[in-house]
Amino acid sequence: MYVLLLTSLLSMPLYPLNPTVQDTLPAHSLHVTVGAIGPDEVARAGPELSLKDEFLLHHPILLRAAIEYRYGSISSKRYPNGHLQGVTLAASVLYYRGTDFMMGYLGAGLVYSMSQVSMKSSVADSMLTTEGVTGVDLSSTPGYRFTFGLRYQKSISLELTLTNTRPDFVKERAFSDVSTARNSEPLKLNDVRLTLGYIFRLSRH
Repeated sequence: MYVLLLTSLLSMPLYPLNPTVQDTLPAHSLHVTVGAIGPDEVARAGPELSLKDEFLLHHPILLRAAIEYRYGSISSKRYPNGHLQGVTLAASVLYYRGTDFMMGYLGAGLVYSMSQVSMKSSVADSMLTTEGVTGVDLSSTPGYRFTFGLRYQKSISLELTLTNTRPDFVKERAFSDVSTARNSEPLKLNDVRLTLGYIFRLSRH
């Protein structure tokens, strides 16, 4: 009887004794996402595309480096009408729990945001005539981010991301051919992003 019990115990699958085997992610993966960024103080909601390189540091910690592209249009009456394009570099640490079927994760990290504003031609002509403004821009700036996500069967992701940055809205004025000035107005931008993604496994373990 004791031999039978011991044999049964030793032949049991490992996962009931060590459930973390069920939620170990690939050692290296490429995460591609598409989604939308909600409206903020400057721009309307717009699309976003991102590439995320992810490394499994040690269960349950994941390191992520990302590059993101956004597009939008200026919506605030305080700023001239135009289009907004931005590239964000991000690095995050994620903590995940779950199984191969369904997994949840949360994380935090730092970002560096770079944006470009292009005014409509009619707006640019009007500002040049009335205010001597030759161009407007958003300064590049660091910030921070919080991430909340779900993964289905290790391949499909749904993420909600909150990003905080504080750029300057810059107006450039030309008083003459040799005299120029830059006026800066500080902003506090809180971006809310919702994305759907797919994970490509580059290395299993």
